Amino acid sequence: MGITSSARRTTRRAAIAGIATALTVGGMVGATGGSAQAASSTATYDCNTLLGSFPIPISLVTDALTSAVPTGAVVPSDLIPVAGLATLPETLLSALSGLGLTSLGATISNFNLLAGDTVLPLDGLTAATTNLPGTGSLDLPVTGTLGGFTVPLPGLYDISLPTSFDMLPLGGLLPTITCVLDPSTNPVLGQLNVLKQTSSTSGAVVKAGRKYTARATVVRQLGLPGTGSVTAKLGKKTLASKNLSSAGTAAFKLPKNARGKKLTLVYSGDTLTNGSKTALRVK
Repeated sequence: MGITSSARRTTRRAAIAGIATALTVGGMVGATGGSAQAASSTATYDCNTLLGSFPIPISLVTDALTSAVPTGAVVPSDLIPVAGLATLPETLLSALSGLGLTSLGATISNFNLLAGDTVLPLDGLTAATTNLPGTGSLDLPVTGTLGGFTVPLPGLYDISLPTSFDMLPLGGLLPTITCVLDPSTNPVLGQLNVLKQTSSTSGAVVKAGRKYTARATVVRQLGLPGTGSVTAKLGKKTLASKNLSSAGTAAFKLPKNARGKKLTLVYSGDTLTNGSKTALRVK
Protein backbone atom coordinates (compact mmCIF):
# COMPACT_ATOMS: atom_id res chain seq x y z
CA MET A 1 0.00 0.00 0.00
CA GLY A 2 1.31 3.47 -0.87
CA ILE A 3 1.53 6.50 1.37
CA THR A 4 -1.69 8.52 1.37
CA SER A 5 -1.61 12.30 1.07
CA SER A 6 -3.58 12.54 4.32
CA ALA A 7 -0.96 10.47 6.16
CA ARG A 8 1.81 12.63 4.72
CA ARG A 9 0.10 15.84 5.86
CA THR A 10 -0.41 14.43 9.37
CA THR A 11 3.23 13.35 9.59
CA ARG A 12 4.45 16.72 8.37
CA ARG A 13 2.28 18.63 10.87
CA ALA A 14 3.51 16.47 13.75
CA ALA A 15 7.13 16.84 12.64
CA ILE A 16 6.91 20.63 12.28
CA ALA A 17 5.25 20.90 15.70
CA GLY A 18 8.14 18.91 17.16
CA ILE A 19 10.70 21.08 15.39
CA ALA A 20 9.07 24.27 16.65
CA THR A 21 9.15 22.85 20.18
CA ALA A 22 12.83 21.94 19.81
CA LEU A 23 13.72 25.39 18.55
CA THR A 24 11.67 27.18 21.21
CA VAL A 25 12.38 25.00 24.24
CA GLY A 26 15.97 24.44 23.17
CA GLY A 27 16.14 28.14 22.54
CA MET A 28 17.80 28.57 19.15
CA VAL A 29 16.78 32.19 19.58
CA GLY A 30 15.63 32.78 23.11
CA ALA A 31 14.23 35.60 25.15
CA THR A 32 16.50 37.54 27.43
CA GLY A 33 15.90 35.17 30.33
CA GLY A 34 19.03 33.37 31.52
CA SER A 35 19.91 29.70 31.46
CA ALA A 36 22.77 27.59 32.71
CA GLN A 37 23.49 26.72 29.08
CA ALA A 38 22.84 30.19 27.71
CA ALA A 39 25.22 31.54 25.09
CA SER A 40 24.88 35.25 24.47
CA SER A 41 26.38 37.73 22.08
CA THR A 42 26.62 41.48 22.06
CA ALA A 43 27.67 42.99 18.76
CA THR A 44 28.31 46.68 18.33
CA TYR A 45 26.97 48.50 15.29
CA ASP A 46 28.06 51.87 13.96
CA CYS A 47 24.83 53.76 13.35
CA ASN A 48 24.86 56.86 11.16
CA THR A 49 22.29 59.53 12.06
CA LEU A 50 21.74 63.18 11.22
CA LEU A 51 23.27 63.87 14.61
CA GLY A 52 26.45 61.94 13.86
CA SER A 53 27.69 58.35 14.06
CA PHE A 54 27.07 56.44 17.30
CA PRO A 55 28.01 52.93 18.48
CA ILE A 56 24.91 50.92 19.44
CA PRO A 57 25.40 47.46 21.00
CA ILE A 58 22.73 44.88 20.13
CA SER A 59 22.29 41.92 22.49
CA LEU A 60 20.50 38.62 21.87
CA VAL A 61 20.58 35.43 23.91
CA THR A 62 20.45 31.81 22.73
CA ASP A 63 20.44 28.56 24.69
CA ALA A 64 22.18 25.44 23.38
CA LEU A 65 19.67 23.37 21.43
CA THR A 66 18.32 20.53 23.55
CA SER A 67 17.62 18.53 20.39
CA ALA A 68 18.88 18.78 16.84
CA VAL A 69 16.57 19.62 13.95
CA PRO A 70 16.17 17.60 10.73
CA THR A 71 17.33 18.90 7.38
CA GLY A 72 14.68 20.08 4.93
CA ALA A 73 12.11 21.04 7.56
CA VAL A 74 10.07 24.10 6.63
CA VAL A 75 9.61 26.15 9.80
CA PRO A 76 6.57 28.47 9.57
CA SER A 77 6.90 32.12 10.49
CA ASP A 78 5.76 33.70 13.76
CA LEU A 79 6.19 30.52 15.84
CA ILE A 80 9.33 31.51 17.71
CA PRO A 81 9.54 34.78 19.68
CA VAL A 82 12.74 36.80 19.65
CA ALA A 83 13.86 39.32 22.24
CA GLY A 84 16.94 41.41 22.89
CA LEU A 85 18.28 44.83 23.80
CA ALA A 86 19.55 47.82 21.85
CA THR A 87 21.73 50.00 24.08
CA LEU A 88 21.67 53.68 23.13
CA PRO A 89 24.75 55.59 24.37
CA GLU A 90 24.47 58.68 26.54
CA THR A 91 25.99 60.84 23.77
CA LEU A 92 23.11 59.96 21.43
CA LEU A 93 20.51 60.49 24.14
CA SER A 94 21.93 63.93 24.90
CA ALA A 95 21.69 64.86 21.23
CA LEU A 96 18.10 63.60 21.07
CA SER A 97 17.19 65.53 24.21
CA GLY A 98 18.60 68.61 22.53
CA LEU A 99 15.94 68.14 19.83
CA GLY A 100 13.26 68.15 22.48
CA LEU A 101 12.66 64.38 22.49
CA THR A 102 11.58 62.85 25.78
CA SER A 103 10.97 59.28 24.58
CA LEU A 104 12.11 57.03 21.76
CA GLY A 105 10.96 53.85 20.01
CA ALA A 106 11.84 52.32 16.64
CA THR A 107 11.01 49.70 14.05
CA ILE A 108 13.93 47.58 12.88
CA SER A 109 14.15 46.11 9.38
CA ASN A 110 16.60 43.94 7.43
CA PHE A 111 17.74 42.38 10.69
CA ASN A 112 18.23 38.76 9.62
CA LEU A 113 20.20 36.09 11.41
CA LEU A 114 22.42 33.75 9.40
CA ALA A 115 23.00 30.00 9.83
CA GLY A 116 25.84 29.49 7.39
CA ASP A 117 24.37 30.79 4.11
CA THR A 118 20.78 30.26 5.25
CA VAL A 119 18.87 33.42 6.13
CA LEU A 120 16.79 33.27 9.32
CA PRO A 121 14.56 36.33 8.93
CA LEU A 122 13.31 38.23 11.93
CA ASP A 123 9.83 39.67 11.46
CA GLY A 124 8.19 42.64 13.13
CA LEU A 125 11.19 43.73 15.17
CA THR A 126 10.29 46.78 17.23
CA ALA A 127 11.77 48.70 20.11
CA ALA A 128 8.92 49.87 22.32
CA THR A 129 8.69 53.57 23.01
CA THR A 130 10.65 54.26 26.19
CA ASN A 131 11.20 57.46 28.16
CA LEU A 132 14.69 58.89 27.85
CA PRO A 133 16.65 58.89 31.13
CA GLY A 134 18.12 62.08 32.55
CA THR A 135 21.62 60.62 32.43
CA GLY A 136 23.36 57.44 31.32
CA SER A 137 22.60 55.04 28.49
CA LEU A 138 19.24 53.48 27.64
CA ASP A 139 18.46 49.79 27.05
CA LEU A 140 15.64 49.58 24.53
CA PRO A 141 13.86 46.19 24.69
CA VAL A 142 13.54 44.71 21.19
CA THR A 143 10.90 42.09 20.37
CA GLY A 144 9.75 40.24 17.26
CA THR A 145 9.40 36.74 15.84
CA LEU A 146 11.51 34.43 13.74
CA GLY A 147 10.28 34.36 10.14
CA GLY A 148 9.77 31.24 8.08
CA PHE A 149 12.80 29.35 6.75
CA THR A 150 13.88 25.95 5.49
CA VAL A 151 16.37 24.07 7.66
CA PRO A 152 19.63 23.70 5.69
CA LEU A 153 21.70 20.62 4.84
CA PRO A 154 23.10 18.48 7.68
CA GLY A 155 25.90 20.14 9.62
CA LEU A 156 26.71 22.37 12.58
CA TYR A 157 26.13 26.04 11.77
CA ASP A 158 27.08 29.21 13.60
CA ILE A 159 24.09 31.51 14.10
CA SER A 160 25.29 35.05 13.45
CA LEU A 161 23.87 38.53 13.78
CA PRO A 162 23.54 40.51 10.52
CA THR A 163 26.28 42.67 9.05
CA SER A 164 23.86 45.60 8.81
CA PHE A 165 20.25 46.63 9.46
CA ASP A 166 17.97 49.68 9.33
CA MET A 167 16.24 51.39 12.23
CA LEU A 168 13.38 53.87 11.81
CA PRO A 169 12.68 55.97 14.92
CA LEU A 170 8.98 56.18 15.70
CA GLY A 171 7.19 59.50 15.37
CA GLY A 172 8.74 60.49 12.05
CA LEU A 173 11.05 63.12 13.57
CA LEU A 174 14.19 61.32 12.38
CA PRO A 175 14.90 59.53 9.07
CA THR A 176 15.92 55.87 8.77
CA ILE A 177 19.20 55.05 10.48
CA THR A 178 21.54 52.52 8.85
CA CYS A 179 23.67 50.50 11.25
CA VAL A 180 26.76 48.54 10.15
CA LEU A 181 28.48 45.84 12.19
CA ASP A 182 31.73 46.89 13.81
CA PRO A 183 34.23 44.36 12.37
CA SER A 184 36.02 44.11 15.70
CA THR A 185 33.00 42.49 17.39
CA ASN A 186 31.99 38.82 17.26
CA PRO A 187 28.48 38.41 15.77
CA VAL A 188 28.13 34.68 16.59
CA LEU A 189 25.45 34.02 19.21
CA GLY A 190 24.95 30.26 19.06
CA GLN A 191 24.81 27.19 16.86
CA LEU A 192 22.20 25.27 14.90
CA ASN A 193 22.73 21.51 14.77
CA VAL A 194 21.12 19.97 11.67
CA LEU A 195 20.94 16.19 11.29
CA LYS A 196 19.81 13.88 8.53
CA GLN A 197 16.14 12.97 8.65
CA THR A 198 15.28 9.62 10.19
CA SER A 199 13.30 7.09 8.16
CA SER A 200 10.80 4.33 8.74
CA THR A 201 10.73 1.14 6.66
CA SER A 202 7.72 -1.16 6.67
CA GLY A 203 7.04 -4.35 4.74
CA ALA A 204 4.25 -6.64 3.66
CA VAL A 205 4.08 -9.98 1.86
CA VAL A 206 1.25 -10.93 -0.48
CA LYS A 207 0.66 -14.53 -1.58
CA ALA A 208 -1.08 -15.29 -4.88
CA GLY A 209 -1.33 -19.02 -5.41
CA ARG A 210 2.16 -20.33 -4.70
CA LYS A 211 3.87 -17.01 -5.50
CA TYR A 212 5.02 -14.52 -2.88
CA THR A 213 5.62 -10.82 -3.46
CA ALA A 214 7.15 -8.54 -0.82
CA ARG A 215 6.65 -4.79 -0.81
CA ALA A 216 8.83 -2.33 1.09
CA THR A 217 7.60 1.18 1.94
CA VAL A 218 9.94 3.92 3.18
CA VAL A 219 8.77 7.18 4.75
CA ARG A 220 11.15 9.99 5.68
CA GLN A 221 10.86 11.80 9.01
CA LEU A 222 8.89 14.72 7.59
CA GLY A 223 6.37 12.53 5.83
CA LEU A 224 7.71 12.40 2.28
CA PRO A 225 8.50 9.11 0.49
CA GLY A 226 12.02 7.82 0.81
CA THR A 227 14.53 7.94 -2.04
CA GLY A 228 17.40 5.59 -2.75
CA SER A 229 17.31 1.80 -2.63
CA VAL A 230 16.09 -1.12 -0.53
CA THR A 231 17.75 -4.53 -0.22
CA ALA A 232 15.69 -7.65 0.48
CA LYS A 233 17.21 -10.58 2.38
CA LEU A 234 15.56 -13.95 2.95
CA GLY A 235 17.27 -15.54 5.91
CA LYS A 236 20.98 -14.89 5.27
CA LYS A 237 20.60 -14.75 1.49
CA THR A 238 20.42 -11.42 -0.31
CA LEU A 239 17.68 -11.55 -2.92
CA ALA A 240 17.98 -8.17 -4.66
CA SER A 241 18.39 -4.44 -4.29
CA LYS A 242 15.87 -2.13 -5.94
CA ASN A 243 15.44 1.63 -6.27
CA LEU A 244 12.41 3.09 -4.55
CA SER A 245 9.61 4.43 -6.71
CA SER A 246 8.39 8.02 -6.45
CA ALA A 247 5.91 6.73 -3.87
CA GLY A 248 8.75 5.32 -1.73
CA THR A 249 8.00 1.66 -2.49
CA ALA A 250 9.84 -1.31 -3.98
CA ALA A 251 8.53 -4.81 -4.80
CA PHE A 252 10.43 -8.11 -4.64
CA LYS A 253 9.50 -11.56 -5.91
CA LEU A 254 10.18 -14.24 -3.31
CA PRO A 255 11.01 -17.88 -4.03
CA LYS A 256 8.32 -20.54 -3.60
CA ASN A 257 10.07 -21.92 -0.52
CA ALA A 258 9.95 -18.55 1.29
CA ARG A 259 7.22 -19.61 3.68
CA GLY A 260 8.33 -19.59 7.33
CA LYS A 261 11.55 -17.76 6.61
CA LYS A 262 12.61 -14.36 7.92
CA LEU A 263 12.44 -11.52 5.40
CA THR A 264 14.53 -8.42 6.10
CA LEU A 265 14.08 -5.20 4.15
CA VAL A 266 16.98 -2.75 4.51
CA TYR A 267 16.77 0.86 3.37
CA SER A 268 20.27 2.24 2.76
CA GLY A 269 19.37 5.92 3.22
CA ASP A 270 20.67 8.82 1.13
CA THR A 271 22.61 12.07 1.59
CA LEU A 272 19.72 13.62 3.57
CA THR A 273 18.19 10.57 5.24
CA ASN A 274 19.42 7.88 7.61
CA GLY A 275 18.71 4.27 6.72
CA SER A 276 16.29 1.91 8.46
CA LYS A 277 15.09 -1.67 8.23
CA THR A 278 12.28 -4.02 9.12
CA ALA A 279 11.92 -7.79 9.45
CA LEU A 280 8.90 -10.06 9.12
CA ARG A 281 8.10 -13.75 8.86
CA VAL A 282 6.75 -14.98 5.53
CA LYS A 283 3.42 -16.74 6.14
